[in-house]
Amino acid sequence: MKKYLKITLIIWLLSLTAGAQVSNLTDKSKNFRSIPEPSEVFFDLENGLKHGDPSKFSKYLSENSYISLPNGVSGYFSSNQSFYILKDFFKSFDPVNFSFSQTGGKKDPVATGGLIYESNGKREHAIVYITLQYESNFWRVTQLTVN
Repeated sequence: MKKYLKITLIIWLLSLTAGAQVSNLTDKSKNFRSIPEPSEVFFDLENGLKHGDPSKFSKYLSENSYISLPNGVSGYFSSNQSFYILKDFFKSFDPVNFSFSQTGGKKDPVATGGLIYESNGKREHAIVYITLQYESNFWRVTQLTVN
């Protein structure tokens, strides 16, 4: 009877240990899910910048985005502030054309492109630099600079 009890106890302990190991493997596999490509984000950003419409990419703005614009606005802003700053910027700096010339990086993607815009009756050219970061299962714009 004691032998039967010992064997049952050993089997029970082994099953608990095996269950914990399987659970541990399952949890680790969740942490290694693939991060989506940022190409959709860059497409929406390019479209919004080309048409001077930040609503086309506002869902990607981080809660702490660095914005630097030729109208003198520069600093860290919430997503809501960034949206209105960009909306106001495009009222005075009307885009004629925009396209990314380079996009790259899988872990910390960046993109640069040329923006042609009209301001005060003059056509000007600027370089746009954007960085993304993967936060809470979404790509977020962490920096948007127009020089």
